[in-house]
Amino acid sequence: MSKGRDITLAPRQAGPPVNFFVYPYVEVDGKPFHDVRNQFSFRDIKRP
Repeated sequence: MSKGRDITLAPRQAGPPVNFFVYPYVEVDGKPFHDVRNQFSFRDIKRP
């Protein structure tokens, strides 16, 4: 995770460069929006 810091998106985001692109980046009306709910899940898949 130490590579790819200070990421500028295309089209360019209104906020500062993104440090890590792990979580969604959201803008509303041209401004960064931080009230985003993240939910992650996983499941083990058995190999045939």
